[in-house]
Amino acid sequence: MRRVTAITYPSSGPDAPVTPSKTFVYDSAAYSGTVMANSKGRLAEAYTGLSATKATDEFFSYSIRGELTDAYESTPHSGTPYYHVAVHFGRNGALKSVSSNLAGLPSQAYGVDAMGRHYSVTASSVKTL
Repeated sequence: MRRVTAITYPSSGPDAPVTPSKTFVYDSAAYSGTVMANSKGRLAEAYTGLSATKATDEFFSYSIRGELTDAYESTPHSGTPYYHVAVHFGRNGALKSVSSNLAGLPSQAYGVDAMGRHYSVTASSVKTL
């Protein structure tokens, strides 16, 4: 399908030992038993490093219409095994809510009128830094 599935850097040069390869997985992937929804024909996972020892790892789920609905991410400095951000859309495609397991990031809900236009936003409380 002529899509990039991997990028491997040269094995020589001054930065070669510290430059990991990048791998892109399309059509299907699963994180901890959760299959990425509606990923057929789309990017489902991207990671750096070797498959057995991934340095960074990201998973993506989509709505039936193709909107990104879930993103999972793990990095060497992640405080949790995987960060998770979920986005929900209304039937008309308008953004309804955003939530995550990221400390300090509030959940947000968006109100829409009969025409599908945003008119309000509410957020859960957040600790101030």
